[in-house]
Amino acid sequence: MKRCGSEEEWRRLSELWEELGIKMLYLPEDDFKIEFVKVPEIERAPIFNSVRCTSCGELVMEIRSVNVSGKPYCLKCAGERYYAVIGRGIVEWRG
Repeated sequence: MKRCGSEEEWRRLSELWEELGIKMLYLPEDDFKIEFVKVPEIERAPIFNSVRCTSCGELVMEIRSVNVSGKPYCLKCAGERYYAVIGRGIVEWRG
């Protein structure tokens, strides 16, 4: 997790992963159970309406907007913070 290995340790780890991958290519078929299965369809993500921010004019998901005096605003223009999940984890989104 800390990624504090030496250059030599990183090189050795890479070699070990490569060796393991090659070994897996040649595993006997009998070591696997191969069968066809029926998988239920996954639940689809909901689709929300878009509204236009009264201040900046950008489209925003209706559920991610704030109504101020009956008008929709994106969270940034409304002065609110929100967070997003990206490849590096959860971060404060500044848009």
